[in-house]
Amino acid sequence: GLPDVGDDVVVGRDRTLAHIPSMTAAVDLPVNVLQTLSTYVDRFADESVHAGRGLYLRSDDTASLARAVIALDRAFMAAGVQTYKVRGDHVPTAADRRGALAAPALIVERVEFAKPSMVDLLNERANLVRPIIVTSATPPETTPDAYLQRVFLSLTRRIEIGTPSVSPPNAPSVPTPHAAT
Repeated sequence: GLPDVGDDVVVGRDRTLAHIPSMTAAVDLPVNVLQTLSTYVDRFADESVHAGRGLYLRSDDTASLARAVIALDRAFMAAGVQTYKVRGDHVPTAADRRGALAAPALIVERVEFAKPSMVDLLNERANLVRPIIVTSATPPETTPDAYLQRVFLSLTRRIEIGTPSVSPPNAPSVPTPHAAT
């Protein structure tokens, strides 16, 4: 199973978009990814009304995927946009279906583990042309459901999340042997 991530993140709803950079700065992701996520949230109203475009966040580093969801959660909260977040391996209840279809933004973590009922829910949301934001360790081209694969390829913007730019710790100096002269 997948660990629950980001459930304990609480940010006040009285924040404005001007606070997004400082809110996401504490999230250890590459700067260009944080900027892209902030820009998406800033333009979310236009994205959702005109195109229903979502995001496909892909990385081999699952911790980076979790951090991206935290950054998005914080940015959406700051912008006053309601999200519905669910894990891909979750079997949606009737309440989940209502929440996922009604929320302005749906975030599905680790969509590659989606059960058939989750795939049906994602397809239903796509039919409503509502934004879908997913995280995955696999590329969208490998999505088993053909319709959902087309949705991911045509209605989401793919963002490859690299590893965070962390400086290596200072290594102790080790004398190097010198050749005898």
